[in-house]
Amino acid sequence: MNIKSLDKLKISLLIVVLFSAFLFFFSLGQRSLWDPDEPRYAEAARVMVETGNYLTPYFNESVRFDKPPLFYWFITAAYKVFGINEFSARFFSGLFAFLGVILVFILAKLLLDPKAGLISAFILATSGEYLVLANIASTDMTFSFFVGLCLFFFLLGYKNVKGGGIFYILSYVSMSLAVLTKGPIGVVLPVLVIGCFILITRQLKLVLRMRILLGMIIFFLISAPWYYLIYKTHGTNYSDTFFVYHNVSRFLSDKFHHQEPFYYFILIIAVGFLPWALFLPNALFELFRKKAVQFKEEKNEWIFIFLWFFVPFLFFSISKAKLATYVLPCFMPLALIVGKFWREKLFNRFAGLFIGIVLIIGIVGVLPIEKIAPKFLTRRTTKQVSVAVGKVIKPEERLGSFGIFKPSMVYYSHHKVDLLGEENIIQFLKSEDRVYCILKSEDLPRIKDKAGIPLYTVAENERLVAVTNRQE
Repeated sequence: MNIKSLDKLKISLLIVVLFSAFLFFFSLGQRSLWDPDEPRYAEAARVMVETGNYLTPYFNESVRFDKPPLFYWFITAAYKVFGINEFSARFFSGLFAFLGVILVFILAKLLLDPKAGLISAFILATSGEYLVLANIASTDMTFSFFVGLCLFFFLLGYKNVKGGGIFYILSYVSMSLAVLTKGPIGVVLPVLVIGCFILITRQLKLVLRMRILLGMIIFFLISAPWYYLIYKTHGTNYSDTFFVYHNVSRFLSDKFHHQEPFYYFILIIAVGFLPWALFLPNALFELFRKKAVQFKEEKNEWIFIFLWFFVPFLFFSISKAKLATYVLPCFMPLALIVGKFWREKLFNRFAGLFIGIVLIIGIVGVLPIEKIAPKFLTRRTTKQVSVAVGKVIKPEERLGSFGIFKPSMVYYSHHKVDLLGEENIIQFLKSEDRVYCILKSEDLPRIKDKAGIPLYTVAENERLVAVTNRQE
């Protein structure tokens, strides 16, 4: 690489870094946590910081076995640096989205050239679902990054990049972190992708180069200790809930009521990968238009990239439970495939269009949503009412919710919330002790008449009201 090429590479990388940092961090703290998922992760991490118990996640004073601890630990680290707030809760989602874009830049540069790296990185950063999940406190972006990092390091080892052996080791480390983020699926997806690649390209000797025994030792040293400790503490209650209910049952049954048709993820990618999904059919056609011999000359890297997309896509399409966020690991390889197409077929003629699309999405992506659509967002969070309750309620006093329960009530009040029904709401409000209740504004007149006692408003918005049965 000559000096001129090196300068172009540095400039391209700097542009990607600055654009991605602006896109993923500028607006992280500008809106309330959205129900239901964001407050659950944020509150479980807050409890860890408050209690010093980093082994078992808790939400609303109940164990939360839905996910392993790594994402909670990341949030607790952000809390200790930035304080307990929305920015901290989302910081690592933004960080791993940022690192994912850098990863795609590096990989596209290695496979093609720096310009392809720049194009592919911008495509990933401005893909609709990727941009949204970069700004949400959930495990999806973190998991997607570690799966992508695992496959990235495998590909570097496969390409015999200098020091290739260490890349296979780093691949196992990344796989371990994926398992600590979301469970067994963190090993299933990479193994399926790599296994299919070895079989399709008939490179069984590659298994001998991958240092599998050492990799397994490293994998278990990193991922197993927490699983051992949590099982030792909670026994079969944990294993049955996490492994059986949240993993096996999620794949094989519709207990979670997320069943969708087989073609569901075609629609999700068609919408979630916008605007670049418009170019995906042509990009895939161009990828496979070449003969197999020509693919072999390219050392099969693009077959691997395609499998990186297709295997997770097929796996989740077979699963009974389907959520739109499941296919986020597909977005990195899709950005590479479409980036290759733009680099080779379109960019020289339509560079202005490409830059225009990127700039428009970049501007829209950081707009302060709470100021643009406040009415929409008040339906996604209980922040205003819950914070008001949290300011006046004492630790020993009870807080209930009737007719509506949102996890943000727990996070923003910093208090346990009891779910109340028709059978116990009146008894709750008639308690001799002071209690608080959050309910729908439309239900207040009926409950007030039924209780037959004065209820005092603590806070309200257009749809919710918080009341107490005792004044100061």
